[in-house]
Amino acid sequence: MPKESRKNTGANKKKYHRREAIDLQKPEKKLTGSGFFVMVGLAVTKDILDIIFTFTLIFAIFASFFGIIISFLILFYLIYNDVKWTTRKIVTMLITFIVEFLPFINAFIPAATVNLFIIKKFENSDRFKEFAEKKASLLAKT
Repeated sequence: MPKESRKNTGANKKKYHRREAIDLQKPEKKLTGSGFFVMVGLAVTKDILDIIFTFTLIFAIFASFFGIIISFLILFYLIYNDVKWTTRKIVTMLITFIVEFLPFINAFIPAATVNLFIIKKFENSDRFKEFAEKKASLLAKT
């Protein structure tokens, strides 16, 4: 004997939408907590050392070298935290790398610190935009 097919009753629709609502939870913000603040501390230290190293001409070469190391540490931190790489985020990282090679300009622009906060803003706004689109598509189904 064939099984009876489920009818699409109002009760089944409510259960379906309730299950969808449970699966669709607001995403947690990324790049928060102590790890992010350690990276901010490194970036601020790098930006301060850029000023000191640049104005003591003997150590100017160390400013670029130290900046590249800190930029790679920030990059690895972002990869470790599963940051989705969009065009905007890649461009901000490239600009930061380029500024590191300009000896006297990198002293006046806190590129590493600004870069971290910009990528954090982009990452969290992208995640919440995806959440809003999913929620809107669920509401459109009702």
